[in-house]
Amino acid sequence: ALPISRGMSTHSYIWNLEKPNKPEMTLKPISPLVCLEYNPKDSHVLVGGCFNGLFGFWDTRKGSYP
Repeated sequence: ALPISRGMSTHSYIWNLEKPNKPEMTLKPISPLVCLEYNPKDSHVLVGGCFNGLFGFWDTRKGSYP
């Protein structure tokens, strides 16, 4: 496995393109995300694949942590 560099942020950001100066939400997985998908039936629910091979699930109504 490739090591994550010290000081490398694992945060990912959700942006509102109509308000481009600040991210709408910051996701804080334990490992950097390599992919992220919204649930087509509930846009508040996301799933992401992490660099370390694990998955993270978020409900944007409940906060930044999986």
